[in-house]
Amino acid sequence: MEVRGELVRDIEWLAGQIEAAKATYRTGDERVAGTMWWYAASWSLLVQPASEPGMDPRLDAIVLDVRPGGLISASRSTRTLDGDLATALRDLFAETIASICVVTGQRDRPLWAIAADSLATQQLAVGRPEIAVGLGKAIGDPLPLPRFEEVQGKLFVRRTSCCLIYRVPGNDLCTSCPKRPADDRRRRLSGY
Repeated sequence: MEVRGELVRDIEWLAGQIEAAKATYRTGDERVAGTMWWYAASWSLLVQPASEPGMDPRLDAIVLDVRPGGLISASRSTRTLDGDLATALRDLFAETIASICVVTGQRDRPLWAIAADSLATQQLAVGRPEIAVGLGKAIGDPLPLPRFEEVQGKLFVRRTSCCLIYRVPGNDLCTSCPKRPADDRRRRLSGY
């Protein structure tokens, strides 16, 4: 189902999406569900800015594809960017993160870390990791600087965030989770 991006500012609408995500992720913890919702949403929100940096990623410029279960699977901008991409991304992150914090009670810093990792992931996917670093510097605090690491000749995002999936029954830490010891994480990444 397509919806206007500005609905993310609507606390009642967002609460409904996170409530649906609680069922999708099989958790009763709003903080966990909200963090996982943002982890998935931020990936989707940053695909077009990475591949088409001339399009405006702000909430009032985008249309979201929302799947059953409250998850955003895609977004597309309806207008070209007027201004610089870093400012537009900062606006997108700040508004979305503020709404998630109101709904879930989550602190904002872990959500900004997820934004940095998603930014790095999408820029790496299009072969421009240096753009992620430049955008991270331009966006500034509280966004952590996107980081990368090379493992056996292949570049990976060195995450600063945890999606909290390990708090969902039947799941473990992600392969690249920063909670994993560095040697274990590098060993697991070497299999990719």
